[in-house]
Amino acid sequence: MSSSHVKLARWSAGHHGVLTTDRLRATGLTTERVRQLCTNGTLRRVRRGVFVVAAAPASDRQRIAIACVATGGTASSTTAGRYWAFRRVPIDPRVHVTLLRSSMSRHKRLDGVCVHRCLELPATDVVRCGDGIRVTSPPRTLFDLAAVVDAEALESMIEQAIDRGMFGVATLWGVARRLARRGRAGSTRFVDVLASRSAWRKPSGSDDELTLERLLVSAGMRRPERQFAVRLPDGRTVRPDLVWPSCSWRSRSITSAGTVAGSSRRTTSGATARCACSGGRSTASPIPTSASARRPPSATQGCAPRPELAAARRLIGCGR
Repeated sequence: MSSSHVKLARWSAGHHGVLTTDRLRATGLTTERVRQLCTNGTLRRVRRGVFVVAAAPASDRQRIAIACVATGGTASSTTAGRYWAFRRVPIDPRVHVTLLRSSMSRHKRLDGVCVHRCLELPATDVVRCGDGIRVTSPPRTLFDLAAVVDAEALESMIEQAIDRGMFGVATLWGVARRLARRGRAGSTRFVDVLASRSAWRKPSGSDDELTLERLLVSAGMRRPERQFAVRLPDGRTVRPDLVWPSCSWRSRSITSAGTVAGSSRRTTSGATARCACSGGRSTASPIPTSASARRPPSATQGCAPRPELAAARRLIGCGR
């Protein structure tokens, strides 16, 4: 095997088998040799200047890499959501890429590729991966997804990303101030979800925990604390999913999986309330409720009062 073929194999192995004419020339292959490789089936021509090693396994990442190389764009929207493994991303077989409107790139339509145009896509919004894929950053991806998912799905993805340490709430507010505006799809939904969440709140560990919390609040219970440290009589410290620490020293806690030891009682929402500190006795006072919270809130309503929500909308110019 020649040195050119060795370089070609090494490059294709780390880039999902996707190659460009410039890369083939950089490995020492002439135009005639590339034509021969296409003829004998070693390479497959996707479009002008873009090739795929025939032996490379087909995958979603390969389709994304082909779309990015062929269009010169950046993977975005639901495609970027799948790349970052966000939960509750809508199923979409197409590959979405974004190009600047000022870009002079002209390309033939590719099957299964949806091209979007935007006014700005700064370097801070683009992550260049080692496998050759360009993808929108997690904060920018969530802003784009706000246009295609509902408020509950968006909130779940934001909680997941914060829990994984991808960014903080302040970063999302920076994205909102820079991109959200009146008439832009998803702007109001993105701001509503952010305004309903306090920056100091710990993230929800799973979608089930978040769903349970919504049900409890809609049933009239006071919004609980997440992952609140509870010290047991034997000295151990546990962190239940949901806790009402102001109830008493025998705080009531709830786990979405029912893993906290102790006796249980049914709440009005059907969830299992467990006494985390009473050693299995059900003598603690019931979970407090708020008279003002008996009316079920909307999907985007949270701990932020509505005046703050309106102020947030006015701040970035997307108020109703």
